[in-house]
Amino acid sequence: VIAFVLLFLMAPLQFIPVAGLGVVLMYAAWSLLDIRGIWVMRRRNAQAFRLAMFTFLCVLLVGVISGIGLAVLLGLMQFLRTVFRPTEQLLGVNDEGMIHSMGNNNGIKVVPGVMMYRFNSPLTYFNVAYFKRRILNLVDSTPFQPRWVVVDAVASFTHADISVLAAIDELKRDLLQRNVKLVLAGRRTELTRWFRINRLGRDRELILVPDLYLALKLIQSKEQAEPPAAQ
Repeated sequence: VIAFVLLFLMAPLQFIPVAGLGVVLMYAAWSLLDIRGIWVMRRRNAQAFRLAMFTFLCVLLVGVISGIGLAVLLGLMQFLRTVFRPTEQLLGVNDEGMIHSMGNNNGIKVVPGVMMYRFNSPLTYFNVAYFKRRILNLVDSTPFQPRWVVVDAVASFTHADISVLAAIDELKRDLLQRNVKLVLAGRRTELTRWFRINRLGRDRELILVPDLYLALKLIQSKEQAEPPAAQ
């Protein structure tokens, strides 16, 4: 319809009063403004609410195109901040053996000797150093001395980045110096292929399993098989 108007109805449109066109534009703009939805967003997602208000003020102060451009730039900066320093969780199990995030006195308990970690962002060359540092800091500062570190690999390992795989190989060696073994849970097929192609992780010190539950079962079976003196 817009293309038809632009091609064939431009001449008749010149007879419509500018005030009439202004009312149409104001009505269309008002129908796009969802005050209630933005206010609900304030409670559900404070970061998105601040971005929406920033966009609104920029459009009022500097114009539509410039305001939206500034908002897009701020959104990109927020995205990069999330990727560089994403959220993270330590995982545990409830009384039924289900794995959940720990915190807020939710009754989730640590598996003895195991630190389960989730990094809520795909790993890339510019955040893998932070990922490695966070795991080592958590291992060094945890009240109990873990013998195993289990990483939820589903969310973190999304593509074959050689810098990420090399950092994981370094993390494995750093943990071994602390007598801690590294387990990657999830994406076993892809990770096995990626490490093999890049000739990394060829020894048995890096353990790859299909999911977190199988990781716990494997750890349990290995510890039961070890002699008491080794534990």
